Amino acid sequence: MDELSGGKVSYIVGNESVTYTYSGSRWVPTPKRNSKLLNKLGYACVIHAAANSERIEPRPEDFKPNRVKDAPLSLRTAAKEILDDEKFDNLKVINVRRGVGAEAYLILDQEGSTPKKKLYFSELTCPLPAVPT
Repeated sequence: MDELSGGKVSYIVGNESVTYTYSGSRWVPTPKRNSKLLNKLGYACVIHAAANSERIEPRPEDFKPNRVKDAPLSLRTAAKEILDDEKFDNLKVINVRRGVGAEAYLILDQEGSTPKKKLYFSELTCPLPAVPT
């Protein structure tokens, strides 16, 4: 079941607009001539993070205190601005296996964490195991 089927996202910059409609495999811009409109907002590209088997989900054994790092500042800043949420200041990343493209993103669970143990939320809604600090 694809929950995005028929989904639409519209962007308006000045007097121009573009609407992206999910086609089942990709987001299609309408009108096509405005497909570069987001460049005027300072974003060079649009990234679609597909909900498929290529997504990386951290496992409890991936959590070692020295592995959890701050996500790149540019990503934290963009996520905070685009999603209008301060929590992305605390976006973390963990490399779950060797190689490029094996990162999973995490956000600290402010309520469940203690000074001695930190809990993180991954893309799933349940908190991941506490990491001793």
